[in-house]
Amino acid sequence: MGREDPGEQDSHSELDVEERCFEVFSGTRGLVLACYSPQNIDRYVSIYRAALRSDRDLVIDLYTAMVADATRRESIPQAKWDRVKVFVPLSQRIKVKDAKAFERVNAVRAARIFPEQLEGERERRSDGCPFRTLSARQGRAGASRSGRRRSSQPDPARAR
Repeated sequence: MGREDPGEQDSHSELDVEERCFEVFSGTRGLVLACYSPQNIDRYVSIYRAALRSDRDLVIDLYTAMVADATRRESIPQAKWDRVKVFVPLSQRIKVKDAKAFERVNAVRAARIFPEQLEGERERRSDGCPFRTLSARQGRAGASRSGRRRSSQPDPARAR
């Protein structure tokens, strides 16, 4: 589903998007990635709803968590919600460090999920993970059933 779909003439309603995402999430083993603008709050909510319906957690990045928080609306999925996890890719960690804006990461600390947790879910059906696209160098996105926290230090074997 997207703008490049051949023969697509009308835009889809958010209910259509949610239904299609639900079908894909339900029928897919392992991680599911969804590329969307976090500034499109309606799309974000549609993906969240589809993730819940397919019994998956939603994994978002730090920017998406900040956009959701900035809405100040209780109806928008927030990092503090049970089924929402936050993955902070390397590029965002660098920006936080350079700006000395550690409060951004501290605000989502309880919801953090780390690459090692995502890696373990890659081959089997995981609990979810609609997620904005990240480059391969920034790590994999997804969710873990274990809920264990691991070190956020990069794995030297994967360093490039």
